[in-house]
Amino acid sequence: MKSGDNHTGQIHIKTKMPNNHLMHPVQQGISYLLATYEEEHQAWPIIPPEANNDPRAPWWNYEKSAEFFGDFLANPRAAIVGYLHDYNAQVPTDLLEQLTASVIDHLESLPDDKMDMHDLLCAICLAESATLRSGLGYR
Repeated sequence: MKSGDNHTGQIHIKTKMPNNHLMHPVQQGISYLLATYEEEHQAWPIIPPEANNDPRAPWWNYEKSAEFFGDFLANPRAAIVGYLHDYNAQVPTDLLEQLTASVIDHLESLPDDKMDMHDLLCAICLAESATLRSGLGYR
């Protein structure tokens, strides 16, 4: 799964595919997400460093992407954590619990005027996770 491919996860989730019957592309996507997770930031970069080698919009610059996208603490992290909940068979439980608490704390700490449309869409992906709702309830 490449950054920007979060619609792939949405398609698989909306089909309500059982968690114990992961399709090969979903397994690859989860493996990619776990491999690209930056533990020191508790987030995923929105684009890989290699993006700088190709033509792109000016805001898709790897060096400045963390600054431009709020350290990735809402976008794409909230959506990714939602996907990890929905397909949690490959995800270490302690990592998922830590990420969930961290992302929810971050989202709740944002002033109403600081959440942009893209952050909100990622928060909605997280909130729609059935396993998140059953494990935490609504906060």
